[in-house]
Amino acid sequence: MSLSSLTVQREVATMRQVEEALARQVIYGGDFVTNLLEVARLDEGVLVSLVGESLGIAPAPAGELPPAPEGARALVPPELAALHSVVPLALEGNTLVLAVADTLPPDVAAHLAFALGLSIDQRAAPLVRVRQAMARAYGVPLERRMERLLTRLAGGVPASGSMPPPLGAAPPVAVAPSPPLRATTRGMPAA
Repeated sequence: MSLSSLTVQREVATMRQVEEALARQVIYGGDFVTNLLEVARLDEGVLVSLVGESLGIAPAPAGELPPAPEGARALVPPELAALHSVVPLALEGNTLVLAVADTLPPDVAAHLAFALGLSIDQRAAPLVRVRQAMARAYGVPLERRMERLLTRLAGGVPASGSMPPPLGAAPPVAVAPSPPLRATTRGMPAA
């Protein structure tokens, strides 16, 4: 079942909030969870559990992700982390635990497991939390949108113009004038 359907079915968000998040995703980009967190104040722990359920993997801890031990962080290059929106959480025996906003493509997970000689255990986390952990672990700069959302999640008030406007408050769009019509004579354009 899709995450949007689960969210409504489990009454984590209203149908209106889900519809607005989906519309914002089309207009402003980003993933569904980021857009949903921008339009609704939700219990992040419940949302993380639903993300895990929809992806078919265990959830990562809710809230700010714990820092990865140096050994785990060294196994995942910053380029790979940025490309796939993953961040290491732990190295548990022969298993590398990764927080992911979306499951890794099977070929990427298999290649990484083979290259490292480790099993890969993926845990679901909101993209904003993965990016926050990437910024902390690798010094990757956060996008302004993510910074603003993190401020909101922490209970702060984002600065003015912090997020795209609610859909109902979009500025009016001016319609371009139509070109003037030319007079024609016997089906031929006027000279």
